[in-house]
Amino acid sequence: MDFIESLQALSEGVDPDTGEYLPGDFYSNNKRIRSVILKLSRELTNLRISKNRRTWSLDKIVAKQERNLSEGKPRNANLPWSDKDLYMLAKEFIGNISVENLAADFERTELAIASQLVGLELMDEDDLENYKPQNV
Repeated sequence: MDFIESLQALSEGVDPDTGEYLPGDFYSNNKRIRSVILKLSRELTNLRISKNRRTWSLDKIVAKQERNLSEGKPRNANLPWSDKDLYMLAKEFIGNISVENLAADFERTELAIASQLVGLELMDEDDLENYKPQNV
């Protein structure tokens, strides 16, 4: 069972390792977790489909990362997100890690982090304004 299939199983109340239903009170006490798992599963499925139209070779990624650093940008700025990174982003945000710290951890801009969180429905779109560069 791959990552997305595991998320889909969890969203349906099934343990992805055993195939058995989770205890009845698992989701009644964790409705937010179920909601996040379901949304993340749907989002990753959509990303998997859309990712097929643009693939990046390792050489291209490394070149882009080097260019980003030489231009003073975060290392992973404007690079595609992996399923694993999106999963970790959601998990850490739910664990109350700040957008600022997530940006440092993922080597991306705060706006990029916030945009992904909005796409995963973990942040309100109105909050994006807080992360847009200010014209001084």
